[in-house]
Amino acid sequence: MRSSEWFRWFAVNEAADSSATYERLSLALADDDRLMAMVDSLPSAKRQPNLLFAVAQLLEAPTEETSAFLNFIERRWEQVSAEMKLRSTQTNEAARCAAFLPLLAQEQKPISLIEVGCAAGLCLYPDRYSISYNGRPSLVESSCQIEVAATGALPYPVRLPRIAARIGIDLNPLDVQDPDDLAWLDACIWPEHQDRRDRLGRSAALVAQDPPRFVTGDLVDELEAVLAAIDPETVPVVFHTAVLAYVDQRGRRDFADILHQHPEARWLANESRWVIDAAESPTLDLPNELGSSGFLLVENGIRVHAQCEPHGRWINWLEPPIAGRQLRPESTKTGKH
Repeated sequence: MRSSEWFRWFAVNEAADSSATYERLSLALADDDRLMAMVDSLPSAKRQPNLLFAVAQLLEAPTEETSAFLNFIERRWEQVSAEMKLRSTQTNEAARCAAFLPLLAQEQKPISLIEVGCAAGLCLYPDRYSISYNGRPSLVESSCQIEVAATGALPYPVRLPRIAARIGIDLNPLDVQDPDDLAWLDACIWPEHQDRRDRLGRSAALVAQDPPRFVTGDLVDELEAVLAAIDPETVPVVFHTAVLAYVDQRGRRDFADILHQHPEARWLANESRWVIDAAESPTLDLPNELGSSGFLLVENGIRVHAQCEPHGRWINWLEPPIAGRQLRPESTKTGKH
């Protein structure tokens, strides 16, 4: 996909109805041949619209007027492109963990919670946030509150999971106590999402009191060792949100292969439908009324439990779960991706 097509797709499929600012700017960028040629000069993994907008926010680009924004990107392109090459999008929205809580709460044994692509690890604390579904009382009092609109047969959590360990794997883990890292987390939040910006501050303060254990490295390279070191008296739960889009097909297969070799581990993925479809063969047979919006909450690569808003605002629970073909392609042990 050329950058112009990607930015236009982003405007229509991701920014629309969520960020009027990014929708407007993304369409303008897509129509600017000069700027798109500059974006096309970047490595393919660094042409992501979200990444450009996060860098623009970090550098305090003007966003109110489209022409001023475009002029800023062109005039400061050397700095903008340098930051895009250096960084990756690390959207760390604590509300995303609300999708996992109903499943985690059903686990009887203590849990070793492992998040791949964890950024600062804010989603490793589903038992520390006040999570309310449809206004129901949350199970814990917390300074960080998460409100979720739920539809369908949601199994409302009646108790908190017992989390014995919190482990995050990331190529570049972020420290919520580092002002520069916190600034990048803030820059990854879309302009209109002030509720998310407020929640970032509250969740970061909470995590700073009891930081998780971070493992720096590739999710394929590090996962096996992490699983091998887990306390056998606990259940390892590996989870991720909006991560597999940044992993190539070979890497996704290697990752799935590792997990399928550890039947004692639960694998919970909250990813966009096109990522799940690309990993599954054949594609999941989803009801037409679900449409294509939101992420899919998938367990062990085969059971689709819910459809979720990408930033955790709503969840549509399916009952019974939709079963697809297990993600275990032939001969997947192919090494580093």
